[in-house]
Amino acid sequence: MRKISDKGELIRQSIVDYMKSYQAENGVLPTFAEIQDAMGFASKSTVAYYMDILVRDGKVKKVESNLRRSYYMPL
Repeated sequence: MRKISDKGELIRQSIVDYMKSYQAENGVLPTFAEIQDAMGFASKSTVAYYMDILVRDGKVKKVESNLRRSYYMPL
């Protein structure tokens, strides 16, 4: 039986996998709207919630900017 925290980890890993795949195909990371659509989230605030966790965990880096795509994946 899976723990509740495992569901969150699975979602976060799915987001990271999607971001890597999108970046490989398009040369840039997806927007929040594109992540929202791909993950089936109801709102962009859900994407922001998970992105904050991914930044905290070091899987995604955030650049302080007004640019639409202000995140990047560390190598």
